[in-house]
Formats: sequence, C-alpha cells, structure tokens
Amino acid sequence: MQKEEYDLIILGAGTGGVTIALYAASHNIKTALVDPGDLGGICLNRGCIPTKAMLHASHLHKLTGEMKQFGIEISKIEMNFQKIMKRVNEIVLQGRNSLTFNLKNKNITIIKNKGSFISQNEIKAGDKILKGKKIIICTGAKPKVPSIKGLEKVDYLLSDDILKINSLPKSLIIVGGGYISLEFATFFNDLGTKVYILEALDRLIGSADFEISKELEKYYVEDGVDIKTSVTISEITKQKKGVKVLYTANGKNLFQEAEEILIATGRAANTFSLNLEIAGIEKEKNGYIKVNEFLETTDKNVYAIGDVNGKSLLAHAAKREAMIVIKNALENKKETMNFDLVPWAVFTSPPIAGIGITDVEAKKRNIEAGIMKAEFKRVGKSIIIGETRGLIKIIYNKKNNKLLGCFIIGDKSDELIHEFSALLTAEATIDTMKKIIHIHPTLAEIVELLR
Repeated sequence: MQKEEYDLIILGAGTGGVTIALYAASHNIKTALVDPGDLGGICLNRGCIPTKAMLHASHLHKLTGEMKQFGIEISKIEMNFQKIMKRVNEIVLQGRNSLTFNLKNKNITIIKNKGSFISQNEIKAGDKILKGKKIIICTGAKPKVPSIKGLEKVDYLLSDDILKINSLPKSLIIVGGGYISLEFATFFNDLGTKVYILEALDRLIGSADFEISKELEKYYVEDGVDIKTSVTISEITKQKKGVKVLYTANGKNLFQEAEEILIATGRAANTFSLNLEIAGIEKEKNGYIKVNEFLETTDKNVYAIGDVNGKSLLAHAAKREAMIVIKNALENKKETMNFDLVPWAVFTSPPIAGIGITDVEAKKRNIEAGIMKAEFKRVGKSIIIGETRGLIKIIYNKKNNKLLGCFIIGDKSDELIHEFSALLTAEATIDTMKKIIHIHPTLAEIVELLR
C-alpha cells in the first residue's frame, strides 16, 4: 500500500477545508485534501448557494403577483420549474469549476476517497496511507433521519435531494420546523405548492428568539402555510398519490396527506467512517467531535472545525474557524473564537437574523438585561417598498449599556444584522449605537426608532 507524508491532512473539502487548503498552498505547506464528494461540500453543492438561488427565484415569482399594489399590471405569470432548477444547478457547477481551478496547486494533492484514521497521525484513503504532522477534520454534517414507523416504506425527500426534483409538487409535508425546513417551505409556498409543517417543539426555529419565532409563525400562516406544533408523528403510510402522516397534536389524533414529504429534522455530524477512537478522539454526547477553546480535539495534533464540532452549523462560522485553526495548527498560536459573535440568518419570508444572546440566555448568565424594539411599519422605506412586516429587538446589559444581542425579522434583515455584528464585535454600548447616522430613506433607519 502506497504511503505518503504531508505537513497537513485535511479531511473534508467544504468551506472550512477549502479555506485552509488555499492558505496552506500559498504558504508552501504540503497538503492532502481528502474528500470523496464534490469540492465545496454541502454549502456549495446542496446548501447555501443552491438554496438561496432557489429562494431568489421563488421571491421574484411571488413579487410578480404583488405588482398591482405598485400600479403595475401583469396579465400572465408563467413559471417554468425546470428552468428554475436548471439555473440553480448551473450556478453550482460554475462555483465548483471555479473552486477546482483555484485548488490547482503543486502544494495540494486532492484525494477523492473517504479518509479514516489508522493511527493518531495516519489516514487511510483508498489504496493510500497518508501520514500528517497535523490533521484537520472538516467533514461536516448530514441530514438526520428520525425513527418513524413506516418512513422506510415511502419515498421521502431529504434536504440533499431537493436539487434532483424536476417537477413542482402540488402539496408537500415538511417534518421539522427548523431553519432548513422553513427555507424550503418558503420556496415551495412562493411557487404555489400547498405546504404543511409538522414540528415536534411548541414553536418554529426553537433556537431563535421566542418573539421573533412567534412572529415568523404568524406571517407563515398569513401566507397560507399550514403549521402544526407540539406534534408527535405515529406513522407514515404510502398512498396512491403521495403519503399520509398520522400524528397527535394538542391531544387530538390527526392526519395529513400530500404528494411529497420532506424530512428536515436536523443534521448529524459526519463522523461514521472516520474511526476516531483509533486516534483517541472523543465525541460529545450529541455525536459532535469534542474540541477545546482552540478547536483542538483530544488528540492535540488533530483539530475539528465546522459542522462536525457542532459549535455553529454555518458556513461563515466554519470559514472563521478555519482562520483560527490556521493560526493554532500551522503558526503555533493560541487563538480562540467567540461563538456569541457569529451572526446568522434564515432566508424565510420575511427573513430573520440574529447575533449575540437573547434575553432568556442573559438571564441564565445572571445578566440584568434591557430590551429595545422597533417595528418596520414605522420606517418610510418599508412603506415605499411594501414590506412592512417585522420588527427589530436588541438586548443590552443594564449595568453598563453594553450591547448583548440583536434579533430581526423583516425585509433585508440578513444584511441589516451586519451593523450589529460590527457593534457587538467592538463591544459597543447603546450610546454608541445611537450616534450612528443612517441614510434616509433606508431600512437601516429602523435602528434610530429603537426604544
């Protein structure tokens, strides 16, 4: 069996792995990038990029149906689902080709095989044994499939399968009410599919601020999405034209039928074939790889970043973790990462976004928190563009006025959150926030209405 030695072995060619590989290549570090799948990982191939391309198309479709309020009459709206998906897949291919070109470097060896540990510093990949001074695990996560009676007997979709569908379903049941579920609910609902969401928790996106979550649920119901929370599914059966889900909610036995069913009940760390125990690498109770504040595993020459360590399942978090690990693994430093400062957004309708801690989390940390809010319907630009739904909520420390968190539901919240990303990173106070001058008329003026 062929044996090769490297300064660095990277397991996983997603956002984090590619970021590290490109840095290593530019610094003459001999690197093996090991991944059996497409370069770019979930984000480029089945996640961030394609889903946002889908959502942009569905948003435009929805917008054409609302043109009358602006005095624009459109007599006929035609939607070609195959063309939408063709464009989405072309964008993915373009990104993949660009990445392939960028990774062509004498210092990078791309190995298209699964990698697994055979010792603390050796990886078996296909017919090769790779020995590395440092190893970084960035194998990501995969859709979690719950144990539900009858599920294995029906044709169900996972988030990874959506790009393969070639026709728009008339109706769709989504099991799960997290961020993946709601983005797909937005896409299909905007294109005219009847969407049903079945969520086990008592609200959507349980990790989000409670008020934002409930506001989002209200808007989805307004838009025609059927939502059931506190659901326990007992069985799924195959029907002539689709599936039937039997469940209980609020003490009632109910059922729902639809043409298709999507399972979106979270993600699980991609560690199954890594043989971590051989390298003495421990996992948390939830299955994610255990890391310390420096993103080291229990093997000090092995690091784990991105979804696989469960700290923040976001591509931009993985990208920053990659920069932290570059310093720690390759430059012998001791950098840490504050996960409270990772902004997030869910591209719902309207989108939601946040950064920092909620008032509930502040209470858990024994911080006396203050709250300020403002509504989009009071902002001139919101009225101009016809997007008045939503609110902004900030959390601050009453003791020193320091900003602790910001949560937004409303148009362009995914862009507006960056103002608070900067403020929280700078450890600013609400007094500093109030000094910022916002252009008129813009949605960002909502910050000046906070009370």
